[in-house]
Amino acid sequence: MSTIPSFDRYTMQARLLPMFVLLLPLGLLLLAWYPTTSVWLDAIETLGLPVVLTALLSQLGRDLGKKKEPALFAEWGGMPTDRILSFSKTFLDGATFARYRAKLSALLPSMQFLDEAQETASPEGALQVFRTCTNFLREKTRDHGNFALIFAENINYGFRRNLWAMRPAGITISALATIGAASSILLTPNNPISPLIIVAICINACLFVFWVLRINRNWVRVPAEEYAKQLFAACEVL
Repeated sequence: MSTIPSFDRYTMQARLLPMFVLLLPLGLLLLAWYPTTSVWLDAIETLGLPVVLTALLSQLGRDLGKKKEPALFAEWGGMPTDRILSFSKTFLDGATFARYRAKLSALLPSMQFLDEAQETASPEGALQVFRTCTNFLREKTRDHGNFALIFAENINYGFRRNLWAMRPAGITISALATIGAASSILLTPNNPISPLIIVAICINACLFVFWVLRINRNWVRVPAEEYAKQLFAACEVL
């Protein structure tokens, strides 16, 4: 019997889970049309496809999200970790902004923050400073036990980014699967209606609404900025 390979928490929740959400309507569609047979399940298991598909889906989920990520950053005015210490783009309150810059200056004495006028005159120079701070903090917070909130927000961001990247496919699949499940009733009017068919139709319809109304750039932006906040907040305990 094939077994599912083990993956870390990030891979499972940020890469695999979005793919399973995407493909769930297809599984429900099969359930609606074949509610009393497990032939196709036995075939999948016999071929060992769970192992292959799990590994493949984890990579597809990551690649789709990464491919579309630059469009998000462009719309937001840059990566949240690049913007958080910027005079013109920060989303921190003034006191916290000043405190983080002062603490990072102490932690990285060889680095020189640009003042507001210098940042305006040399945005690329300022960006290099911001990314130096980001890289420093990432290396110092790799212990997920001590910095659990940073890791959790990174997972939340990865999950939402990857789902957003799959939005066109998600809308199409959930819509077609809803229609397909409903057609199992219309095309077999003499058969009793299985509760499984009703469940499949309802869940697929809800997923369609979720893809259309909930998954958007602003939905992704929330955990992206929260991750940046948690990452830079770590400077106060270093």
